[in-house]
Amino acid sequence: MTNVITAEFFNVSLKCLRIPTLRIISNLLNPIKYIPTKENLPRDWRGLADLMGYNQEDISSFQCTPDSTLSVLTKWSESKGSTIKMFLLFLNRMDRFDVYDDIVMLVVADINSHKSNVRQNIDTSAFITVSDRKLHHSLPPKQYDASILYADDDAKFAAEVITILEQQYRLDIFLKERDLIGGTIEHDATMQVIAKRSNRLIIILSPAFLESSENKYFTSFAQSIGIEQRRRKIIPCIYKDCEIPYELKPLHKLDYRRSGILYNFYEKLYSSIIPAETVVALPRSAENTPVPMRSTLTVPQASTKSMKEHSSLPDLSIKSDTTTSDTDSDTISRSSLSPENHTPAKKTILTKFQKIFKKKQKLVAAS
Repeated sequence: MTNVITAEFFNVSLKCLRIPTLRIISNLLNPIKYIPTKENLPRDWRGLADLMGYNQEDISSFQCTPDSTLSVLTKWSESKGSTIKMFLLFLNRMDRFDVYDDIVMLVVADINSHKSNVRQNIDTSAFITVSDRKLHHSLPPKQYDASILYADDDAKFAAEVITILEQQYRLDIFLKERDLIGGTIEHDATMQVIAKRSNRLIIILSPAFLESSENKYFTSFAQSIGIEQRRRKIIPCIYKDCEIPYELKPLHKLDYRRSGILYNFYEKLYSSIIPAETVVALPRSAENTPVPMRSTLTVPQASTKSMKEHSSLPDLSIKSDTTTSDTDSDTISRSSLSPENHTPAKKTILTKFQKIFKKKQKLVAAS
């Protein structure tokens, strides 16, 4: 029996889309398209923002973010009626059928996964009324994409990092001040999360961080776990000038101070956190391949001498006892070739030389 997917199947929240699918959508809609649709809609993320009801001021703010498409989708997903069905209709109005073809199977898989999780939650919620304690021990612990360590003086910057990673990049970040429940042994619980329930450990390097013995201990513990598991565990991020600890010097560090047009700190941090197998590498299309401008193309002027050296013309030079350089032969003036004030013998030689010289010029020009 063939399963037919109707339009109502896509009538679910946009929040069902998982990170790999969102990354592909961003890669396809972030590049600027200069040819609009018949409705005069841009065929990139700007047209999507326009259809979602955002004004020019909102579009300008989206443009300042590292991932404009993801910012638009994240904000729109919080509004009422933000369904995958509406998103696909927007793609249709933007004439972006290529995006639809590339993501439709991933979208179907994301919706099926979401519906499966919803059914599991319904089944377990009924079990909670029977035995909360048994359910608590039977459910698997939550897994985090990364944990974060920072000094109290850098709490404002750490809050910015957590907000961007969780809201824009949809990552789960463990923060012991927020996620640990009361009554737990803080150090033991944090070590358990770093060792078994967290993929990476982000450390915010600053002078205040290095003064904390607690942060140093967790960093050394994560380093030992990474060596034991033979995997990359620590992601050092430089926030302020400081002396890098000896054990972190071999590691490549992300420098927040270098943030700019050519260095996107949060994009590099996101790519460092997610597993390599989830990174989607799309081939460069001809549309995105840089092409040199016509004004930058230079055509070298070929001299007569260079053409002479690289051509297959026969040697037409006159052999004589007097050696004459190429430069001298090429720079003979018309006055020196004129037959005036010369003897008849000299006139004959010069006339022959003029004929050979003209013939040589015609052969060079013809080649």
